[in-house]
Amino acid sequence: MNRKIILSALCILLIFCIIGCRQKQIPKEYKGGNQYAVYESPKKDYTIVLYRIPMKFSMPGGASGAPGIVCLYNSKGERLKEKKIEMVQLMEQPEWSDKNVSIKLFADWDIE
Repeated sequence: MNRKIILSALCILLIFCIIGCRQKQIPKEYKGGNQYAVYESPKKDYTIVLYRIPMKFSMPGGASGAPGIVCLYNSKGERLKEKKIEMVQLMEQPEWSDKNVSIKLFADWDIE
């Protein structure tokens, strides 16, 4: 009986390890910036991450006025596109289609 429990626990652990290894690895930090916002495509095959770059000085409550970097990642976690943004608060919700992703007045990237 103990042997069956141990084997079952090992199988469950192996399944969790396989699932964990297959998840995309998107960095929490990039070029000195921390993740500020994450937008996934409807099919979950692409992700846009907005990284906020800390300012040396800002007024209290001015965190959203900091500059940032917007990155597009594929399902493998590979960075496909990157663009600087003057203030993270200027980031609009991305609009996804089968062939591109558009961020109003900021970027229009092909995703084929």
